[in-house]
Amino acid sequence: MLALLWMFPAGTEAAPNAPPSISTVRHAMHAENSRQFAASSADGVAMASQPWPSSLALALALVAVVALIGTCISRAAWKRAAKKQKHIADHWLHRCEAAQAREQAAQVATANPSSAAVKPTMMPLDASRSAPLEPFEHRYLDALCEEGVDLSAFLDGWCRAMDADLARLSVLRHQDDPDDLRSVLHRLSGAVGLVGARGLMEGLRRASTSPRERDAGAIDALIDRAKSLVKQLEALPAVHRSTEP
Repeated sequence: MLALLWMFPAGTEAAPNAPPSISTVRHAMHAENSRQFAASSADGVAMASQPWPSSLALALALVAVVALIGTCISRAAWKRAAKKQKHIADHWLHRCEAAQAREQAAQVATANPSSAAVKPTMMPLDASRSAPLEPFEHRYLDALCEEGVDLSAFLDGWCRAMDADLARLSVLRHQDDPDDLRSVLHRLSGAVGLVGARGLMEGLRRASTSPRERDAGAIDALIDRAKSLVKQLEALPAVHRSTEP
């Protein structure tokens, strides 16, 4: 009703109780429709400008899923690459150890060329019933035989070197000389590694690198294990010794 009154021209007075004209009503209705359309359009623009929480959450979730999938793929690829690199490193380490063993075996055999040969049949012999056997891997000695190394000469020289180092170690454990002690332990670790005594090798290596592994009791235990290994290998050529035709 106010809209109808607003549409009358200024300065015009309507007759009392006179109904508005048709053109006036039409003009007023058109103006009211235009006002409502403008209001609804404004509401639509306001609603369109507001954020859509559900769409934003969906987009964030999608980004998180894609990132998680990418992380999983990258981690799997890294694990495969690390495994491959470890396999290659182990292969080359084994080859280097074998080459080093052949070189040292050749040096020992050259130092004592008069010793008789021995057949490549390796079986540990308990030469001392009072001490437990120190395990070693026969394949290390078999490999030396396959390379043409005089195993008897090698073992003779190896046992003499071990006896000398063990005697030196027994003296050094009572002295305050960590450098010499560490050097002897490291040398013994390499020597027992040549014949495949991996457990004893690791014990000597830990003692050479960690002061906590160098107390008198630990050193004595390592000396006993090394002496047991020496006795086993000293008795080995006596059983399998043979002469060349």
